[in-house]
Amino acid sequence: MFRYGSFFASLLVSIVSLIAILATAKNHGLYIPNEPNASLLLLQSFMAVLALTSLILSAVIDEKNAAQISLKQAMENLESQVIERTTELQRSEDLLRQANLELKKLVNIDGLTQVGNRRCFDDRLKMEWERLSRELQPIALILFDIDCFKLYNDLYGHQMGDECLTAIAQTAQQVLSRPADLVTRYGGEEFAVILPNTDIKGALTVSEQIRIAVTDLGLAHQNSEIDNVVTISLGVASLLPSLDEELSTLIKQADMALYRAKQQGRNQSVVF
Repeated sequence: MFRYGSFFASLLVSIVSLIAILATAKNHGLYIPNEPNASLLLLQSFMAVLALTSLILSAVIDEKNAAQISLKQAMENLESQVIERTTELQRSEDLLRQANLELKKLVNIDGLTQVGNRRCFDDRLKMEWERLSRELQPIALILFDIDCFKLYNDLYGHQMGDECLTAIAQTAQQVLSRPADLVTRYGGEEFAVILPNTDIKGALTVSEQIRIAVTDLGLAHQNSEIDNVVTISLGVASLLPSLDEELSTLIKQADMALYRAKQQGRNQSVVF
């Protein structure tokens, strides 16, 4: 009964005291000595001890119950805080992950043309070279640049020149059909296309598709020495990579093929 509070404890004391008084009045119980005053004194002492003990036990139990309620509330608050902090942490992780993706994009994407930049080219070519050297599969590289681009800038201005670069980069990217193929801005008006698992015949086919797609854009170039629209020259090379061979060999071969394409009249694809 003590766990139900001081009211029930007091009620218990009253009931027990009443029983003791009635029993003593009828000469029953433990408190029946020879002298009436002694009997009364013993009864009062008993009732006092019982009341004090009951109140102390009731107070202790009340404190215990209050502590349990407080602990329960604290646990509920802690659980709520943990859930809230976990949610905040998850949200922060999502934001950090998104920021890392954006940063990676900024680091690897050319700001003007929105294709891969030189760093992206270097990293991807190295990765594919190592992968394909293990798989004994070929890798192809196309280097191309815009014919007479300085004359284009001189006539139309750098703003139009930037728009021309962007249009050509996006056109080349649209030609590629495989996710592993990559168009990057190699530098200035020069671009590079990495084609994993591609032999020289397949690379030449892609090269011609890019050249024709750029010509079909019909970007006016009145100062061109080749045509009245913007054209490109392309150098194509393909190798079976090996860890014993420098990947710079592939770049040199594609660059030499591009140089020959320019020497032979531009607006064409030349295979190393």
